[in-house]
Amino acid sequence: MNQNLIETIVFLVAFVALVTGFIFLFSSKTSNLPIVKTFKESATIRVAASGVSILLAWISPWISLKVLLFILSFVLLISIFPIRKGLSSSLSIVLLVLFIMVITVPILGMGLFFNVKTKTIKDNGTKIDIPGIHINIPPITIPNSSNYDLRPHENFLPDKSISVKDIDSISIKVSSEIELELVEGDTLSYPSRLIETGDNKVLHLEEFSPIKNSTYVIKLGTSLAKNLDIDCTSVKIIGSGNIKDIHINSVGTTINADIVSENNIYINTVGFDLNGKLKGKNLNLNTTGSNIKGELDFDKIILDATGVNIDIKSKFNNFNINATSLNGTLEILNTPDETGEFYIDATGGSLKIINKSKAPIDIKNSGIIKLIRE
Repeated sequence: MNQNLIETIVFLVAFVALVTGFIFLFSSKTSNLPIVKTFKESATIRVAASGVSILLAWISPWISLKVLLFILSFVLLISIFPIRKGLSSSLSIVLLVLFIMVITVPILGMGLFFNVKTKTIKDNGTKIDIPGIHINIPPITIPNSSNYDLRPHENFLPDKSISVKDIDSISIKVSSEIELELVEGDTLSYPSRLIETGDNKVLHLEEFSPIKNSTYVIKLGTSLAKNLDIDCTSVKIIGSGNIKDIHINSVGTTINADIVSENNIYINTVGFDLNGKLKGKNLNLNTTGSNIKGELDFDKIILDATGVNIDIKSKFNNFNINATSLNGTLEILNTPDETGEFYIDATGGSLKIINKSKAPIDIKNSGIIKLIRE
């Protein structure tokens, strides 16, 4: 049976029973009955009846019945005090009404609150049920921005080209991923979704509007070396070419390329993966985790990371590694007459150092790391 119908029936039955009871108590035909006289004269019985009413109101699942029983309990409770005519009688009635309102209104409000809350959790929306009033409020759906992350990954291929023959520096700044291929020639090819601006031989590529889960594919001609500045979420560099200076700031950086820098390479990234060759004057790697496999040829190398795994061949004048954990193999390519300094500061790990040419390399280490020399 429908719950609203049950509540209405119970409420009407209780109401009729109470009205009948009051008529029976105050009727002249029944006033002389022993049970009626005892109820009227005994304050204890009325207090007990008031307590039973409060208990029934407390356990009742319906708000309408709760209110009716609470009113009955307070009427019975106040009836134990003698009511005289005049000002005291009027004052007693006013106090009775105020007392009933103070007690029942908060209880009614609490009941409605919890009733609405329960309905909101169970149903797709909010349902308010009061005897005779039934309101259904449909749910309001607010778009979740995280849903946009579910869009499939999209690659934007180059469909626009520009000559960079007279350009000294190229700056690429996007919030998405970049795949940069170093090719021959003096042309820069890029997706038309990127905006190109220029300022004193500096070319800027930026997004027209950010797009999540996307990769911009760019091809850069390196016949004439340029300064390259990249700021993005993730970058992958492939191919081979010559660059003056490289500055990369990203969350993830992958280099599967052979790059010759006339000056410096600076990379600030969380994750760094190298599988190729890098050559220049100075190399500065600031990373959290690094996997380096390939060849490094620099005057000075600084590697600052939390965890480092290396399998590299390297020629250097000064090589400095500062890491929490360092593992792998380093093969020194310096010739017998090329001196060098190799300093390691690592908390733990194991490093094999291979120096086939017996180059005069000064090796120093601090921390707790196992060095194996061959």
